[in-house]
Parts: sequence; C-alpha cells; structure tokens
Amino acid sequence: MLHTDGAPVTKVGGKSLWPIQCILVEIPPPLRDFMDATMVLGAWLGGTHPSRDLLWSKIVEQIHELFKTGITITADDGEKV
Repeated sequence: MLHTDGAPVTKVGGKSLWPIQCILVEIPPPLRDFMDATMVLGAWLGGTHPSRDLLWSKIVEQIHELFKTGITITADDGEKV
C-alpha cells in the first residue's frame, strides 16, 4: 500500500515536506502495524503543493521494475520471504 499524507508533515522557512510511504500488506498483522514496517520511498520538499505526476511517476516506474525482477527479504530469524 502506497500513500502520501494529504497535508505536509512540517513547514520550515515557507517550505513543506511531503513523505511518500509504503507498507507491505503481505506482512501479517500485527507486524505490519509497527512503525519499523513503514518504508519511506521518497519525499517532496518545496514551497508549493507537489505535482502528483512528478511525485509518483519515478516511484511507480521503479515498483513496476521490482514486480518484473522480484525481491527477497530476509527476516530477523533468517527466513527468506
């Protein structure tokens, strides 16, 4: 699941920070509910609201590539998922 907040996380010097976050829904609850299961894929820092296409296009392109090539994640117990 990918998401970005509907409002900037912080404002500093007239600029806003908009994080793009990801949670793997395949991780069983309650593990995926922990903060360390949330990944930050990117962020926008600017004086204006980010363009949706600019914000998401590169990330979506890279996710499509991961679907093609696959990814292996090793859990703390050494199990590969």
